[in-house]
Amino acid sequence: MVEMDKVKAKIVRQVDYYFGDFNLSRDKFLKEKIKECEGGWIDMDIMLKFQRLSALASGDAALVLKALKEAGGDLVEVDEEKSRIRRNPSLEIPEITDELKEKRQAATIYVKGFDKENTETAELLEFFESIVKNIVSVEQRRWIDKKDNTKGFKGSVLVFFKSKEDAQVLMDMEDLKYKDLPLIKKWQSDYWEEKKKEIEERRKKKTQKKEPKETKAAETQTFSLPKGSVLIMDCLNEKTSREDLKEALKENFGVNTEDIAFIYYERGQKTAKLRFKNENGAKDVHEKIVASDEKEFKVQDDKVEFKLLEGEEEESFLKKCVEDMQQMRSKPKRRKGFGGRGGGKRQRMG
Repeated sequence: MVEMDKVKAKIVRQVDYYFGDFNLSRDKFLKEKIKECEGGWIDMDIMLKFQRLSALASGDAALVLKALKEAGGDLVEVDEEKSRIRRNPSLEIPEITDELKEKRQAATIYVKGFDKENTETAELLEFFESIVKNIVSVEQRRWIDKKDNTKGFKGSVLVFFKSKEDAQVLMDMEDLKYKDLPLIKKWQSDYWEEKKKEIEERRKKKTQKKEPKETKAAETQTFSLPKGSVLIMDCLNEKTSREDLKEALKENFGVNTEDIAFIYYERGQKTAKLRFKNENGAKDVHEKIVASDEKEFKVQDDKVEFKLLEGEEEESFLKKCVEDMQQMRSKPKRRKGFGGRGGGKRQRMG
């Protein structure tokens, strides 16, 4: 008999939670049902869709009605004949306003330190109600992984009180423990402020991992290409390829093609720019060509003209090369070089 009285008390408390100001002001489903149903009466088959109430009453609508009838109270009215209940229509449902939100937050405490695997919602409620009064609700905070649709208890709860004075009683308790586990308490407002700072810090660290534009600009300023390194080959025909250019230089002037950094040329263009890796690399090759006994130098049977890029033209071209290279380096997923060279919801409980 005593055990049944405890069950009835839990049922009454749960129904009072559903129809109370705190829950009903934000429970869209129940508010809509109250509007839809005649006189605001909710059939028990609807109420027993609430899992916690159904579990407490073992799906027995008659037990819920009996427990509420025996308890009396001004919040919930009972119609046993038609197996339905409703919130007292004389009690207006409060609207959620900024003022109400502030008032509720001021009376809410964040508590963490619970076992994440073996903590039942009903046990939490019983625990807090055994040490403090005027609790409106206890909400377990849960995480959800959308990738694999898993969820779990974070090990922390929000405890809502009727007033800040009621909440202060819990805050004043020292060495609070649950099943020998020490608990940490904070005002909800303080907790949210700490979380904001943590999120901001993570955002800053994430930003720092991405190479700052200022650092990139500094690298561009300190990075330079050697002078005397650009050789121009002009009057090329449309059949000429980069390989033709390298092979011709190698056979006629003994150029080591590994010394060529990039060839700025596409088949069909009349002019190619060959940038060498070392300072004066192009200048040395140009001097060999000038000093050669060859009257004509041909590639694909067409005479080719040579020129060493110098002065402002060279400076402007190398600067553009540096900018392009720097831009490519800022895109780590793309590895193409120049001139064709490969490179390049929380769970609520009343």
